Amino acid sequence: MQAPRAGKATRDLFALAVACALLVGLLYLFFVCTRLGQRIDDAAVDGRSTLTPEEVQDADDLLQTVDITSLVFLGGAVAFVAVVRGRLLLGAAALGVIGAANVSSQVVKALLPRSDLTGEPELVIGNSLPSGHTTVAASIAVAAILVAPRRLRGPIAVVGAVYAAAVGVATLTAGWHRPSDAVAAFAVVVAWGAAAALFISAERPGASRFSARTASPVATPLLVSLGVGLSAAAFTGLVAVLAARRLGRLDAIDLGQAYAGATVAITGSALLLVGLLLAALRPVGLDVSR
Repeated sequence: MQAPRAGKATRDLFALAVACALLVGLLYLFFVCTRLGQRIDDAAVDGRSTLTPEEVQDADDLLQTVDITSLVFLGGAVAFVAVVRGRLLLGAAALGVIGAANVSSQVVKALLPRSDLTGEPELVIGNSLPSGHTTVAASIAVAAILVAPRRLRGPIAVVGAVYAAAVGVATLTAGWHRPSDAVAAFAVVVAWGAAAALFISAERPGASRFSARTASPVATPLLVSLGVGLSAAAFTGLVAVLAARRLGRLDAIDLGQAYAGATVAITGSALLLVGLLLAALRPVGLDVSR
């Protein structure tokens, strides 16, 4: 029974990586390449006008802690944990996720064009999909999940997903990014995380073994269920915006509600995508010895 289960784990990881890559493309096509998508994104950014200066400053302060120095320090800490545990391949894979995710986010941002389709030049953020700061936070979280012992994957995934979601929301609150930028960043990172797990499984076939004692029995359903619930709520809000657009009443949408809905979408996508990665990893023992 181990071979079929191992094959299912491989298929799940591959499907997740492909789905996340497709999600980035769909986000770009709708939120960047259509006027409606740009207006929805921009409405969420405009909704920051309902916040207090203190709230915006708190978000800005959080983002100031996410830079190349923190990336090197936290990435080094993840690699150090892998070395201490004698899992050099895991450490290399985790660093690969951090490097590949952050480089690819910058490449995608540079290559994919963005035209102003709304005629609102006062909103000057520029070409911003995916969010670099959100990519940094999410890549550290996913790297930590990969190097963690199986029994600790769940708690680390929960903490990492919440941290990544907080940074993603902060990029919107501070006016640095649109909500679709943060969601795209989560998708980029999880795609690379799933790809790294596939690589490890290929290098160490024993890693794809099934264990009756599956990892993260609580964290996985918690993240997925919360992610689905929040994403469904955000989708309902999007449908309302689309309906308002059809009725010619999009401008009547309360900006505060647009901002709140965007924060729900960012949080829900972070929890859901990390939860799906955790679910795909449940039957996989990445840190088995040769």
